[in-house]
Amino acid sequence: MRDALRFTRAASIDQHYRSGWLAFLEALTAAHALPPAGVDLLMKPLNPYLLLNLPVGERIRMLRNHYTMMVESASPRAVAHIWRGDAFDASVLTGKTGSYMLLLGGTRAFLTRKEGETTLALRDEETHEVLAKVTFLLTQAPEGGRGVLIGGLQGSRSDAAKQTIIRATRDLHGLRPRDAVLLGVFAIADQIGARQAWAVSSAMHVHRARDKRQQERLFADYDSVWLERGARGALPFGWTFDVPVSPAPTGRNLQGQRRDALKEIVWRTARTAFAGTPDAAAVRCLAGAATG
Repeated sequence: MRDALRFTRAASIDQHYRSGWLAFLEALTAAHALPPAGVDLLMKPLNPYLLLNLPVGERIRMLRNHYTMMVESASPRAVAHIWRGDAFDASVLTGKTGSYMLLLGGTRAFLTRKEGETTLALRDEETHEVLAKVTFLLTQAPEGGRGVLIGGLQGSRSDAAKQTIIRATRDLHGLRPRDAVLLGVFAIADQIGARQAWAVSSAMHVHRARDKRQQERLFADYDSVWLERGARGALPFGWTFDVPVSPAPTGRNLQGQRRDALKEIVWRTARTAFAGTPDAAAVRCLAGAATG
């Protein structure tokens, strides 16, 4: 009821929300034969989003940029799923003993609504537990062109999360689930021609707007996460990555070579899941290299 009242009030008296967001959604729906926008999408600019204390007008601008870029660069399948807030299977990664599904979709499916518009996740196919998920937004680079803004990188929330991640990392020949999904975002960034990806710092993260108890439950030290993965401190969001043009090979033995093969699978299938139909033959070839 509270959200309904907020929506009614904003739609009635907030000209920026009405003409800048609702009219945009209506035009995009008509132009691309999309279903009517759901409640989550309608309410996005009215709720805390992406960055601490981000003004409503800036939320609308960033959301418009994301969806404009998405319909230009993503496949109709990816657009439809992200627009509806659900997810689809992108590819299976085969470990030593287990299988792991790479998924792509909207944030509603992964409970990551505040951290961006698109989530890439890795799920254990035996337990159906999501081991890692990264949420991002397509954006414009300050100097022009395209970029990607990463709003969150989360791991497993199970009681035995640490043991679960260690076990999955060993099964995936040393490829950590968080690194797998982050690599997938870099692959998508490269696919759309972005040369930089930004990541939100701990101080600027949207969860800082929650009460202290919720912050303690949800908070991750994002600064350490980004620094460990090669980011450097930079405005305007706290951290920036240079987008690679391919996965960096690191394998010096058979285990490492199999890990590199899995990274190639993540790279190729994340790109094709976002932009179009995967090359099934190439995926099968890479899968054989990873397990052979």
